[in-house]
Amino acid sequence: MATIAVEFHHAGLDHYFVSSLAPDIDALDSGRASGWSRTGERYRVSPVPFDPAPVSTPFQPVCRFYIPPDRGDSHFFSASVDECATVLQLSMTNPNFAGYVHETPSAWYAGLPDLATGTCAAGLRPLYRLWNGRVDSNHRYTVDTTLRSQMITRNFVPEGYGPQGVAMCVLQGP
Repeated sequence: MATIAVEFHHAGLDHYFVSSLAPDIDALDSGRASGWSRTGERYRVSPVPFDPAPVSTPFQPVCRFYIPPDRGDSHFFSASVDECATVLQLSMTNPNFAGYVHETPSAWYAGLPDLATGTCAAGLRPLYRLWNGRVDSNHRYTVDTTLRSQMITRNFVPEGYGPQGVAMCVLQGP
C-alpha cells in the first residue's frame, strides 16, 4: 500500500510544502490556501507502519511540525523518532523553537537510512531534506538528485544522514 506525497511551492514566500494527506492537497489545489501551486515533484510514501515486500525494513512514523510565521511559516518532517522527540522538547523549552506545533507524529511512514552512510535498504530510495538557511526557515524534500544539486547552488543546506544528507527512505516509483 502506498500513497503519493505531492509538493507545492509558494512563489511569494519562495517556500515549499509537501503532503500526502487529501485535505491538505485539496486545500492547496482549490486555492483555499492561496498562493500555492504544484511543482510537479512527487514521491511514494507509506500510510502504514510496515509496507509489504520487497521492502525488508520497518517504517518509522514521519513527524510533522508547523513552524510559526515569525520563524518561517513552514513545516518540518523527520522519520527519526529521536529527532522528532528533540524538536518536541525544544518547542517546550527553547525560545528559538517557541510556537512550533507538533501537527502529527505520523504524516506518513518511511524508512531510515544507514545513519553513517545514508544508504537506503533495498526497495527504497533516498529522500533528501534541504534547508533554505534563512530567517524564514523552510525545507524542501526531494528524491531527485539533480534538483538536490540545484537547491544547493541556491544556498540550501543538505540535512540528513551520510555525505549526501538523506533524511529518510521512501518507496520506489513516481
